[in-house]
Amino acid sequence: FMSIALGLVNLILAVIVDSAAEARERDTEEQANLVASEEKELKAHLSKFFARIDKNNNGTVSLDEMFEAWDNDRKFRESLMLMKIRRTDLKQVYESLDSDSDGSVRSGEFVDKLYELQASDVRVVMVMTREATNRLAMEMRQQFKDLTEQIRAVSEQASAGMRFGDAASAACPPTDLQGV
Repeated sequence: FMSIALGLVNLILAVIVDSAAEARERDTEEQANLVASEEKELKAHLSKFFARIDKNNNGTVSLDEMFEAWDNDRKFRESLMLMKIRRTDLKQVYESLDSDSDGSVRSGEFVDKLYELQASDVRVVMVMTREATNRLAMEMRQQFKDLTEQIRAVSEQASAGMRFGDAASAACPPTDLQGV
């Protein structure tokens, strides 16, 4: 009798565990669907912002249009502020939106990149970018300094060679071989 009871308890426990696993899987699917739905909704919202910012309707947004939107469009400004983007960050944000570096931001770039920024911690990304830029600037300064020193050394060697050549020609004046 005891082994039958134990078997029955094991069966009940297996059903409970299986039900919990199924519920977790459904919950994961629901969460994935919710994330996809939120992404679609946010991208639609960003597309509307793009249309409002593109004042000249040329299909691109300029940096000036971004600043104008910041200054005059409260909803745009508040949305960026929620992402912890300040007015002083707009130029850097604009440059990151311009993924092909052509000087203008098209709708797809605007929507996709702002969505990525919204989904990540913008401040962390900006700090990392600033740090990388500072490191690169330091490396470039050092390379410039090294190059300047190399140019100076070559210049000094060339000057010394010219002085040596002048002194050598003065010590050995040309001879007049015509009379020989």
